[in-house]
Amino acid sequence: MRNTSRKKKLFFLLTIITAVLTFTFAYLVLLLPIGNIKILLLIGVLILGIILMNLFKYHLEYQIYNEQLYLLFSSILKPYVVKLPIMTEEWIRTLPSYDYKMIKDFKSVKYYYKFDVLSEKSRKHKVLILLALIQDNTIDFDSEFIINHINQIELILRKETKFQQRIFIHCKSFSQIDDDALKSTKNIFWIRKGRQYITSLNLSYFIEDKKVFYVENPDYSFNRYYEFAIKQIKNIL
Repeated sequence: MRNTSRKKKLFFLLTIITAVLTFTFAYLVLLLPIGNIKILLLIGVLILGIILMNLFKYHLEYQIYNEQLYLLFSSILKPYVVKLPIMTEEWIRTLPSYDYKMIKDFKSVKYYYKFDVLSEKSRKHKVLILLALIQDNTIDFDSEFIINHINQIELILRKETKFQQRIFIHCKSFSQIDDDALKSTKNIFWIRKGRQYITSLNLSYFIEDKKVFYVENPDYSFNRYYEFAIKQIKNIL
């Protein structure tokens, strides 16, 4: 953790220093009396500077992600009992009461969605919440099969409305709690692309134990969309 923080500070400083040096050298090139070569030299300085800034920025974002991951997993909730077993027909019938609509049924995976609004100060953000109900236990949470389905569904929904923020909740049942099931449930990710936030979480139900499990740290949330995603999970349990 301490090493990650040091690297984060290092790449932040390198990004800032590279930006300052790039513009400084570009200004000096403009002052040089070197004729037509001035333009080529200026372009070269700017290209090199942009490449280095993007490289350091990538490493900075990677270190920030690792730090967030470490803090998130430092104290996560253990599996806990729920009254109504999820991934059953009875539970699925409750989803419309939470405003979810079925959009695709591929037999092995069913997809339900809804749009919600996340308010932040004076702004409101439309958020797509998509549930992937995995019926075939041989399909992994992060299967390419599911990724292709999600891409198809996004294209369909974008024809109807505009949205940028997405939350994907992959749901699956296991016979009992074991290390492999817990490990696969913990395989989550989040990404930011400009103003877009994509959050992908897994929700597992263990039939024999009658417990659910997902990654939640009650004392830490790295952004408002992850916190919002956890709220959506709790709403349907």
